Amino acid sequence: MPPALTQVQLRELTAILRARRAYLRREVEREVLALDHPVADPALLEVCDLGDEAAGLLDDLQLSDLERRAHELLQVEAALRRIRDGSYGYCIDTGEPIGFERLKAQPTALRTAAAQARVERRHSRPRLIIARRAAASA
Repeated sequence: MPPALTQVQLRELTAILRARRAYLRREVEREVLALDHPVADPALLEVCDLGDEAAGLLDDLQLSDLERRAHELLQVEAALRRIRDGSYGYCIDTGEPIGFERLKAQPTALRTAAAQARVERRHSRPRLIIARRAAASA
């Protein structure tokens, strides 16, 4: 099997992933610390007559953002592990090289664009079937 990436490309992608990891670590740490402090001034919420409902919504949004960043951080860490073990840049479904341009755009990609499209079609089919059945019975 031909190498998925040249050494130069691999170094570039490693640098991108390391920079993203550093950024995400800072953001996750900042967001965790922010959870200990009110996000919005309670007086402002009161003036706007938003009260507890808005504070709860802001908390939910903060947690959602934190979860998204933490999940991305795990994906970046996994990509860096794949670089170390030599499996980075190969599709987990087909074993084919993913391609430098795709990895440059999405450095944590696990699949070629074609394989990813198949996965997305497969996962969207049940929703389409349910939607069609619902529309037919309405």
